[in-house]
Amino acid sequence: MTAHSGRTQLGLVFLVAGAALTGVQAILPALPAVQTELGLNDSEVALVTSLYFLPSVLFAAPLGFLTDRVGRRAVISVALAVFGIAGVVLAFGTRSLPLLLSLRFVQGATVAAVLPLTITLIGDLKTGTEQVASQGHRSVAMCVAGAVFPVVGGAMVAIAWSALFALQAIGLALALACWFVVPDPPASSSVDRKGSLWRLIQFVRQPAVLALQGTTFSRFFFKFAFLTYLPVLLVSKRGMTEGFAGLALGVFATSGLVALLAGRLALRLPPSRWIGVSLLAFGASLALLAVDLGQVTVIAIAVLFGLADGIFGVFVNAFTAGITSSDLRATFVATSGMVRNTGKLLAPTILGVMVLWLRLETAFVIVGVVAFLALALVPPLHQFDADFRDHQRLAG
Repeated sequence: MTAHSGRTQLGLVFLVAGAALTGVQAILPALPAVQTELGLNDSEVALVTSLYFLPSVLFAAPLGFLTDRVGRRAVISVALAVFGIAGVVLAFGTRSLPLLLSLRFVQGATVAAVLPLTITLIGDLKTGTEQVASQGHRSVAMCVAGAVFPVVGGAMVAIAWSALFALQAIGLALALACWFVVPDPPASSSVDRKGSLWRLIQFVRQPAVLALQGTTFSRFFFKFAFLTYLPVLLVSKRGMTEGFAGLALGVFATSGLVALLAGRLALRLPPSRWIGVSLLAFGASLALLAVDLGQVTVIAIAVLFGLADGIFGVFVNAFTAGITSSDLRATFVATSGMVRNTGKLLAPTILGVMVLWLRLETAFVIVGVVAFLALALVPPLHQFDADFRDHQRLAG
């Protein structure tokens, strides 16, 4: 593989990761129009997004196992093509709610394969601090896409409520590109294939790997608790405007661009230490929300939480993709994706139950304390730091 082909492959991975966000971020501005056009109630319109996320919990691990069996190129190309075709069909403005929801579910299943694969492919192409840097570039690509697509989607709604689904046709072009550009790792022997599932089970039972899965869950639990209830705290409890709440969330997202520096940060401290620093920042940010110190403090908290999330995500992804052998990597990364999405789903639910009996500020303090307690997960991760010094594989 030449240096040029490596850059081309990584660039395509970053494009795919960003384009996958057309499934949600570009759609959000259209939800009110979809509700009006199809005459949906609030519960029905929520299904447009919830049925999209559900396959990531149900199918991510099986799709990862399939990827390790049949190859990266085939799975990512087919998934992107199906995603694009579904988007084209939706762009014609179907007025059938069952068809709309069915196609959204199918798209969610394709993204359940594609997004973990972008992490996996970086692990295939890069090792050590170079992998950390590349995972950071992926995060930045998704951050930029997450900022751009809602604006583009909002503009396209003015044309027609279904027009923004046409953005998803980019999946067809990316599918073709992936078919010719995405590499597959060398095939394993038939003996390795038969024993791979057992080796994966043995691998994930290791205390350090369980700790890694715990940090994966905790990141998304803390993040979606913050994102879901920060606007409620600011607007409903403290009388701030919706515009300011949106500004705070925008500052949080922009702060995630620190991921661009992840490669350099890995040279200064081992990845596990940065995960620990991020957990401290999570805990401090969440606990500080209990104190009403004005808008400037809220912005500072959003910056701190965003910096922590950007750093935490890159290093956890680097560990996840870097500690397994190539024939187990896609399955393990996808399994971690299921853990990640479980955290997303549980955070709003658990905080919703907590605030039935507690003040929202108190609930934030409790979640902040949990973030501090999650520091107990960091010491087992120290053994993975060696992989970013000597590039050894710890599994397989």
